[in-house]
Amino acid sequence: LPVHLITFIGIIAGVFYPSMTVSYAKGNTDDFVKECISSTRVCGCFCSVPIIGFIVFGKEFYQIWLPSMSQSDITQIYILTLLTILPQFFSIYVYPLYQVNTLTCKLKIPSFVNIFLGVVNIITVFLLLKFTNLGLYAIAGVSSLLLVLRIVLFVPMYAAHSLDRKLTTFYGTLAKGIFTNIVLIFAFLAIKKLIAPVSIIAFISGILVCGVAGYVISVGIMFKKEDLEKVIKKIRK
Repeated sequence: LPVHLITFIGIIAGVFYPSMTVSYAKGNTDDFVKECISSTRVCGCFCSVPIIGFIVFGKEFYQIWLPSMSQSDITQIYILTLLTILPQFFSIYVYPLYQVNTLTCKLKIPSFVNIFLGVVNIITVFLLLKFTNLGLYAIAGVSSLLLVLRIVLFVPMYAAHSLDRKLTTFYGTLAKGIFTNIVLIFAFLAIKKLIAPVSIIAFISGILVCGVAGYVISVGIMFKKEDLEKVIKKIRK
């Protein structure tokens, strides 16, 4: 399930790569930066609802889908799922920025960072497995934590550096996106408490209500007028 969610994010982000490529090819860096920021806002808005929805309703989903499993097993699966999708909580608001590295042909440093984090991941997990009782949580948790650090501390700054802009250029959208996610969590928890999704019908009703409410909230917070026009234009195409 986390893999499907990550694939969904990649599909949504990929929608903006052609327009980003065209904008970069025109040679106007200011317009390209605006295109990148707009793409991150729209991508984050569309992807935030399923991510937050699974964070809030994941345990109930597993209870309905796997009724024969014990509560402790369900809890373990749910926690592992949360650890796996934790990086996506942040990455949905920077995902289109990965395309900046490709367009600017600056891939060496991101590759070295990935290799470095991979080595740190292996060493840290090995030590935690040897000296703690974290088990599976160590494997999923360390990887997620390192990915979060890479997403938050490296990706936006390196994209800005590649475009000769301030290192904080893309952090405004990321901060606004994190705020949106927090608002969605509280909104979904309130809906969940009202509906009490203990049956399949109640569960489906809950996620449908959250889906509609979530996109209304996300669009209201994240979108600017030009973003909405951009989305409508892409849908018409």
